[in-house]
Amino acid sequence: MNPVRNTDEHSVLARRFDAIGASNGSLRWQNIRHNIHNRGNHVGPTHGKRAPCSQHVVRALRAAGRSWRAFFDEPQSSANIFPYLSEVAASPAQAANVVPITPAFVEAVNNNALPRYSMIHPAYAVNGHACRGAQPCLAITDNWLRDHVAPYVANPAFAANHDLLIILWDEGDLLDNSCSGATTILLSPEARQAGAWTCGGHTVFLVIGTDVKPGHVSTAVYHDEALLRVALEGLGITGHLPGAAAFAPNMNEFFR
Repeated sequence: MNPVRNTDEHSVLARRFDAIGASNGSLRWQNIRHNIHNRGNHVGPTHGKRAPCSQHVVRALRAAGRSWRAFFDEPQSSANIFPYLSEVAASPAQAANVVPITPAFVEAVNNNALPRYSMIHPAYAVNGHACRGAQPCLAITDNWLRDHVAPYVANPAFAANHDLLIILWDEGDLLDNSCSGATTILLSPEARQAGAWTCGGHTVFLVIGTDVKPGHVSTAVYHDEALLRVALEGLGITGHLPGAAAFAPNMNEFFR
């Protein structure tokens, strides 16, 4: 959750925080300290054995000289994919960017020291991972957001830095293959057969910031790759976007 307005670019915001999880939707937030005009992000699966990634968000951020940090309630959980990224695995300095939410996030907010890109991932018990219906599961998640995120949004630096906060669940139901509209990411028949992509249902996606259109509700279909695009382009990274972010749709409609 770090925004810092970039007067050199014709975009709109940028500090971002995202919360994402696994089946039935976990919460993530991303923070971008910068201006944005086109945005997006997803670095990899949250479960199972991982292979080293050649294209990913950390490589893009480092190549552009953008700082980053990942805040986890449970840094040792399977949701933390950062240690499997080659740059992080090979560098103790990069690995040190993965920190516990408490107290690191609060301290960074209070000291106006958030990096250009932040990701926050709550613990399984509070991130809405397996919620079915509003109560009491989502009430627990809502209380977590109130206690951990609301103070960040209320901090004067949030508006002064033109931070962008994104709160989302990455899927509503992994067994839902019907899709809530047309697919936006094209895969080969072989990739689909191998289970590389499923619809995951219709999920909640919130965009919060001073440069966001108030009350805007989109009717478009977006997948995680569009979030990677919006995140990186909001930080001025427009070339060589990782993976499907390179051809994912932009999300300009959310911004003034």
